[in-house]
Amino acid sequence: MLTLLFGLGGIIFLKGIICQDPCNEINHQLLKGQTRSVNYVLGQHESDECDRLFLTEGWYRVPENGNIATECPEMLRCGSLYPTWLNGTLPSRRQRLTINACQRGFIKCCQNTFPVEVQNCDDFNVFYLTTIPACPGRYCTGLDISFSVSPKVEGFISTSNTGTTDLAFRCNVMCRMRARQSSTSVPTPYNSSKEFYAGVQLEKSSFRIESGKEVNISIKSTVPVACKTFGGRMDCEIGIELFSLKRSSPKHTS
Repeated sequence: MLTLLFGLGGIIFLKGIICQDPCNEINHQLLKGQTRSVNYVLGQHESDECDRLFLTEGWYRVPENGNIATECPEMLRCGSLYPTWLNGTLPSRRQRLTINACQRGFIKCCQNTFPVEVQNCDDFNVFYLTTIPACPGRYCTGLDISFSVSPKVEGFISTSNTGTTDLAFRCNVMCRMRARQSSTSVPTPYNSSKEFYAGVQLEKSSFRIESGKEVNISIKSTVPVACKTFGGRMDCEIGIELFSLKRSSPKHTS
């Protein structure tokens, strides 16, 4: 909850945030410093610049329409042993979001978390930055282009006709990506693909077989079939086992 403190000259001050348009250049300041880049490595004889000591709370804009980093940086980046980044998607046009900031630790990418307000201003974003929880640590800036492939593996128990059980897996893969017009422009929202089943599957899930007749079952692989060489011969095949076949009761019609 925000607390009203006092009013002066038509400007309302709230605890934490001033109720003015942060997109207006008079209401934010630049988060300067080339050493804040995710590509900058803290030198052996350089001192750590901690944003708990040297940052004033308020709205900030990264120069050249840049952004606070949204991917976990490595240690010793951005002028600090434990750089700080935003764990979330930046807002779309004129949107304001609260995103969790993560201060990197020695083992975890997200050792300490705290909220950061982010406002989109059409061509750039502004960030309401507070002092970080502990030193060393510093807000990181840099490129925000990402492409990720996220496999989703589902495990299940399969039962064969002989009564044996095996642990089996289904694997679904999806891709998501976002882009920017240039290295300093605001990135687009994420665009995600449909989930893709990776493995072997039947082209039809059910079949009706008349007594004494045969049916062809077509099986396809959605991924390339691996080949192996044995005795100078290349063998490209996969083994298929049918299990849990169920015979449905005949339907009676009047």
